[in-house]
Amino acid sequence: RDVASKKEVGKYHLLVQYRFTVNISAEDGSKKYTPDYDIMNLEIGDSFSRYYSSSADKCDSIVFNARNDKRFGDRGVDAYGWMKGGRLALYEDYYQDYPEKGCCTVRMGIGANEYEYVDETITFQWKYNLAEKRDILGYSCLGAETGFRGRRYKVWFTPDIPSSRGPWKFFGLPGLIMAAEDGDGIFKWEAEGISSAEGKMYIFDSSTGHTPSASPMVVKRVSRKQALELEKRKWSDPQGPYLEAGIISIVDRMENGRMVSYTVTAENRELFAYPPFPQLELE
Repeated sequence: RDVASKKEVGKYHLLVQYRFTVNISAEDGSKKYTPDYDIMNLEIGDSFSRYYSSSADKCDSIVFNARNDKRFGDRGVDAYGWMKGGRLALYEDYYQDYPEKGCCTVRMGIGANEYEYVDETITFQWKYNLAEKRDILGYSCLGAETGFRGRRYKVWFTPDIPSSRGPWKFFGLPGLIMAAEDGDGIFKWEAEGISSAEGKMYIFDSSTGHTPSASPMVVKRVSRKQALELEKRKWSDPQGPYLEAGIISIVDRMENGRMVSYTVTAENRELFAYPPFPQLELE
């Protein structure tokens, strides 16, 4: 994503960082994988919130700075080299109550494309479990449970922070959601830091401009069902969108102790598929 295409859409007054962990081996028992994780930011403003990957944001900045470095441009820049130990960079942004109250605008970066859908059917039927309590970052938290699109979730919220927001699409409790996990042990969110610092909230919009050496971003609007299918393909065929856009990809892989570079073609694209990645929404 081109940092030069960021458009300010509001300001936040509370920033929450969550560690989002995905236990891939829970759904694919054929192999064992180290649980992957990302550090997600939740920016809370007066009327809406933005939830996104801090890792993806950093990778975008690395590429942007390289493109503006006259010495070499972005050729050969490894934007992901700093990520170690199963760290992810999830190109998914969630804008709760944006552009209007009651809807969630979701942006997904897949290959060379940017997709958007508006989710207007989010409802959570919360069941309180006040006997289950936790202390998270010094805040007393109460428990609640819900089902959502094929999965069961348990969350912990704190009435000490009067915000109904939470990670991902979660919302609607009388206090900030500090932690959550699904009933199958696949997904887990936990707050690692809270700051009352103020800042700007952005959305990517190529009409605001773009880096001269980068192609203008085109946002393709899809339905939620289409987005779920695209998300599956992001892991099973990650190079497909590049090939279809006419972009030549070079993939570096470590083999027998040395780095080998491959040019991705229609014939070898399947070699670069990722391990099966579970989806949050099953229906």
